[in-house]
Amino acid sequence: MKKPLTSKQYQLLIDIISHHSLFDKHDNCFQASRREIALKCGLKSKTTVDRLFTSLRSLGRMKDVKDIQQETRPMLDPHFYWKHSPLEKPFALAMFDLESYEKAVLWRRDCMLVGHYIHAQTGQLLKPYPYKEMWEYRNSYLSTDRTKHRGKTSATERSATALLNCYEGEQEDLTFDLPNAA
Repeated sequence: MKKPLTSKQYQLLIDIISHHSLFDKHDNCFQASRREIALKCGLKSKTTVDRLFTSLRSLGRMKDVKDIQQETRPMLDPHFYWKHSPLEKPFALAMFDLESYEKAVLWRRDCMLVGHYIHAQTGQLLKPYPYKEMWEYRNSYLSTDRTKHRGKTSATERSATALLNCYEGEQEDLTFDLPNAA
């Protein structure tokens, strides 16, 4: 049986998340090393942070993912902690499941092309993709579109092109397999 977080570990996690230089709430990723986290939180050594991260991993609440910069970062499961727009949560879940920002961008493109969210692990079609809401959100002041805050990557450029093509009615070949409807 998996041990839940202790009250001290839970308090440390809250302290880490509250430091914007240690935790990126847009990506749900830890941005600093364990040593930096220990220093900012006033801990004597990084062992306490190591234990917290080990506990989170054993509970399935944390994975290493490649972020937009292709750096491997520890990411909290968005089911466990998410304090951002509900429209961004499916993308964060895909990033967590697929363990890569680039793969999540391609997943989002496929969702837009199909017109439904696609379960990242099984390929099952889920609820309809909210084109209008996403378009309005992405163009709003509140959007935390990663391309507005960081350098562009080939995946973000492909995502933007796919979005424009989708609105212009062009179709692309789908790069995933859907389960057979029986």
